[in-house]
Amino acid sequence: MYDDFLTLSGHLRSASGRGRAMAFSAILLSSVAAGPVHAEGLMEALTAAYQTSPVLDAQRDPLALQRVLGEYLSEPKNHVQFEGSESVVTQGAVTLDRRTRMVYDAQHVFINGESFLASGRDALVIRQLADDRRLDAAAVKRLSAAARSLVQDWLEAGWLHVGH
Repeated sequence: MYDDFLTLSGHLRSASGRGRAMAFSAILLSSVAAGPVHAEGLMEALTAAYQTSPVLDAQRDPLALQRVLGEYLSEPKNHVQFEGSESVVTQGAVTLDRRTRMVYDAQHVFINGESFLASGRDALVIRQLADDRRLDAAAVKRLSAAARSLVQDWLEAGWLHVGH
């Protein structure tokens, strides 16, 4: 049992954000399922998990928790695949792919598990895309060059389509 915790502790130290959270959950679940555990091993693993956890990151960066939540809520299911497009965003309308998940908060826009800081006129237009799942040609024209470039990236990833 103690060896299992050392193994999980090693995974926690080498895992990134979601991996640490999953390993942390595995430690807690295995301790409940296995019955009595060696307290020293459990505390070592839990301390390692906390020291590298998204919770600690959130304490350092007030927007971190919002990003983690938004990225999680907008993450497509594992089996979802997108086909990229060679189309170019010009001045026409764009529509989100039916499988694209897009949400926003006061500071961010989240699309398919990625987060972007958003403010000003571009944020209003991109939030309209999230709400309506499409932008007409007039709205696309209002986007800045930087925002249009981002929309182009999403188009190439297959997350949205020209027209419709």
